[in-house]
Amino acid sequence: MDTGLFLALISAVIFAIGIVMVRKTAGDAGEAFTVTALSIFAGIPFFAIAVTAGGEWTKFVNISGKAAAMLASAGLIMAVMLLSPNRRRDFTRLSLKKNVAPMLIAGLFTAAGQLLYFAALSRSQANTVAPLVSIEILFIFILSFLVNRRSEVFTFRVALGMAAAIAGTFLLFL
Repeated sequence: MDTGLFLALISAVIFAIGIVMVRKTAGDAGEAFTVTALSIFAGIPFFAIAVTAGGEWTKFVNISGKAAAMLASAGLIMAVMLLSPNRRRDFTRLSLKKNVAPMLIAGLFTAAGQLLYFAALSRSQANTVAPLVSIEILFIFILSFLVNRRSEVFTFRVALGMAAAIAGTFLLFL
């Protein structure tokens, strides 16, 4: 198997883990906006540090502006949220162990998935990497079934839609 395709597959799995963690933690917290902003806050600096440590300076310069904009946006969103007394109360009630730490870890998984995606794109053609990464839906379905069974809806239509998406991805490789 081509190295780029292998990295794309690993990227899909890691993206799925991050997404399932975000959903589980947001469900446990009873509120999604704050915990999602926390995961962005954790993921972007990790992404920037990893790209820099990898010696990919030219890619870092291209990506760092976008990452800085996303980090500034997340900070602005957090600041606006904290202006509201209800949001501030919700934020201060988040448990470090139960809510904040898992969201920070989810952000790291998402950033790692993005790094692997870019690494896969640098080693293989985009028209094969992008569809392969899109099979993350399969991993999200499986992990959600295992982890979020109480909060997710698993019906025949959901399974059929997931199967159609996977079939479409593999049709691109024929």
